[in-house]
Order: sequence, then C-alpha cells, then structure tokens
Amino acid sequence: MIEWRTCRIIVTGERDWTDDFAVRNQLNGCLRDEYARLHRPPTPLTIVHGDCIEGADAIAAMWVRDVAAAGYAVVEEPHPYKSELGLGGGPARNGEIARAGADLCLAFWSGTRWRLKNGRRSGSGTLDCIAQCVENGIPVRIIPRRRA
Repeated sequence: MIEWRTCRIIVTGERDWTDDFAVRNQLNGCLRDEYARLHRPPTPLTIVHGDCIEGADAIAAMWVRDVAAAGYAVVEEPHPYKSELGLGGGPARNGEIARAGADLCLAFWSGTRWRLKNGRRSGSGTLDCIAQCVENGIPVRIIPRRRA
C-alpha cells in the first residue's frame, strides 16, 4: 500500500505585509501544483505559519479558511510567538517550525534587515525564519514587496 505524505508549506512574512494577492497567488499555486503532482486530491496541504494577527501570517490563515470552506484538503498549523522567552520567542518559534521540516518556505519579505518599531530598531523575524529554513534544508522562495 502506498502511503501519501502531507505537503507542508511554511509561510513567513512581515507584520505590515498587506499584499493579499501575492500571498493568495503563491498559495493557490502550491495547491494547484500538489493536485497536479498527485493526479488526485492530496492529503491535506498543511500551511505552517507564525500565527500573527496581521501581515502574511493572517492572510495565509484567511486563505486556509476560504479554501477549506470551498472543499479543498487544506489545514493550517499555527505556531504562536513564545512570549515567555521574551525577545528570543520569535527565533525559538522559527527554529521549531524549521526543524519540523517542510517542502517549501514562502517568505514575503521586503529585503530589509532591520525595521523601526515604536521608534526602536527591531530585527527581522522573517529573515530569521528564512535563515533557519535554509539551515534545515528547506527550499525558500522569497516574494519581494511590489513597488507602488
């Protein structure tokens, strides 16, 4: 008997990412590719994300709900920020996600290493997730911010 494995896609991106079309377009492509690869409805396509209430994570979560409601085999696997670890919570969560493995990481990233947050410099959690995915052998597709 053939055992079908679940395809896992990590979605990472900036909190201020607002390009709904870019996220949905990439995820639609992954779903289409998975159906074409298997020549049958797949085992659930698992979308792994950081469970942020805004940005790329939130758009991915909405996509999962919309596509699942339309009858497709899609589930989400949210990984909330580990607040008990303080500033180390994001990297710890990203490491957990990457070590679990995935077929692909979709990174919605402007390419900046630092951002201003409340007037202070803040590191890029997206960049950290990209680095941890690469370290764990997960292919990364970076989707840059579209210029207005």
